[in-house]
This record gives sequence, C-alpha cells and structure tokens, in this order.
Amino acid sequence: MQSPTVKRIKLFRSSNIVLSILAAAFIFSLPGCTYKKASEIDQEKRIIGLIVGGGESVSCSSPVTFSSLGPAGVTSNCASCHGTAGGVDLTSYASTSAKVVAGNPEASILYQSINGGTMTQYSNSSIKTAVYCWIKDGAKEN
Repeated sequence: MQSPTVKRIKLFRSSNIVLSILAAAFIFSLPGCTYKKASEIDQEKRIIGLIVGGGESVSCSSPVTFSSLGPAGVTSNCASCHGTAGGVDLTSYASTSAKVVAGNPEASILYQSINGGTMTQYSNSSIKTAVYCWIKDGAKEN
C-alpha cells in the first residue's frame, strides 16, 4: 500500500504532464504572426470587393490622355503626395506610365491601388474612371 504522500506526488506529476500537453497543443493551435506585402493586401481587397459586389463597370466615352488626368482630380488629390517630392511622381508621364499595363487596367499597379488597394481612401469615382479609361485606351501621353 502506497502512502498518501506518494499518491499525491504521482497525481501531481500526472497533472503536470497533462497540463503541459494541453498548453503545448494550445500554443501550436494559435495562428502564426505573418507579414504581408502591400501588394498581397491589395490583391485580397480586390478579391473581397469582387465577391461582395465592389466591382463596378466603367464606361469610357471618349479617349483619355495623360494630360486629361489632372482635371479629373489626379493633380489636386494625388500629386500633393505623389509629385516631384519622391516616390511615384504622378505629374510625370514617364513615372506614371511605368505603373500601368497599357490596355489592361486590372493588371496595372496604379489602377489596383486606387480601386480597392491602399490608395482607395484618397480616390474618388472621377479619378478611378479617368485612370481606368486612360489605361484601357492605351495609356497615351497626349
């Protein structure tokens, strides 16, 4: 017959093992911390937007050139941060056209970022339409 002290020690060891196993299982079940690039987040936002009906049809009535983006609001809304100060210069055709795939707005970084991406909050329908139509029409300079 075992003494009560020996029984308590065995029970204590068993309890510690069970608690250790449960703690390890809990820790391994937690999602890992991950880092996502802005482009991955933009892609997820576009997909979610399409799923919940965020996709919109755009009608391009006349050819749009780079010079017509300014009056649509690109100069007043975007160029204050994306001007000659650094980064993407939206006042420069060369810099802006480097961010687009002529004829394909959906594949263009510029359109992706203003339509469901990181710059959506700073954009409006006038800018989105002008940029979409400019890219769709071949991203012409003038």
